[in-house]
Amino acid sequence: MDIAREPRILIIDDNPSVAMSLHPLLSDLAAISAANTGSSGIALAGRLFPDLILLDMQLPDMDGLAVCHHLKRDTQLASVPILFFTAGDSEDAEVSALEAGAVDYILKPLRPLIVRARVSTQLALRQKTLRLEELANIDGLTGDFNRRYFDKVLQDEVARRARMGGELSVAIIDVDHFKAYNDHLGHQEGDTCLRSVAAALRGAMRRPGEVLVRYGGEEFAVVAPGVGHRNAAAFGQWLRDAVTGLHISHPASSVCKVVSVSVGIASCTRGVECDGGRLVRLADSALYAAKQAGRNRCFAVES
Repeated sequence: MDIAREPRILIIDDNPSVAMSLHPLLSDLAAISAANTGSSGIALAGRLFPDLILLDMQLPDMDGLAVCHHLKRDTQLASVPILFFTAGDSEDAEVSALEAGAVDYILKPLRPLIVRARVSTQLALRQKTLRLEELANIDGLTGDFNRRYFDKVLQDEVARRARMGGELSVAIIDVDHFKAYNDHLGHQEGDTCLRSVAAALRGAMRRPGEVLVRYGGEEFAVVAPGVGHRNAAAFGQWLRDAVTGLHISHPASSVCKVVSVSVGIASCTRGVECDGGRLVRLADSALYAAKQAGRNRCFAVES
């Protein structure tokens, strides 16, 4: 759940009257979507990334447990809470649902007040969990995401590309001669500089899904879905220009009179399986090449 947007509930039930009855009951809590088969529910979950899934135990094409297992194997959906509906009062069925990863289990016929109370509880827990995750993923100095989040979002984007295709690049950005900047002006000025660089890079994000992180020290990184090798160099130059455009004086730099960055960017080859670890290694190598060539420039490579 992006805690800045409205929560989303996905109902997977072959009886259309279930979704019809739940919509007025829950629509003030979340946006409601529905699917009437297991396969269509799985596909819809992959597009919507809901915050809660209400899943019938019996579906026409596959049982609810199979749907649950499939969703839990998807790295992008595994943490989404699943609440089962069933018409049978069976202890074995309840145990199976919980062992499959469900967070709760409600008997049919549905009792509106019970459903609303349990859905409200799960949405609240989901928001608290994601808020804690968000705090754990934020860099304390710049307010941008950190290396921990970079690893997760890159894994997610590689998985998304495997399912849906498309282009994907990773850029690693290093502030040129930052140690000299710190030594000359002091660490407080250095921190101010990093916050300004982060803000400039953040402002340079243009495409949906682009994520900026503070990679470590004076290094930043960008996960850039939609950027391929053909436009990677231009993207890297765009990032470089965003920083030099700040015109922050760097009296200790042998490269530029203002704070500048070197950029290494690596892109997945079209039609070839993408490996996140290899992409990062290639971007790091491209960054090293940019620095060796004199800094304040961008090198782009293709995996």
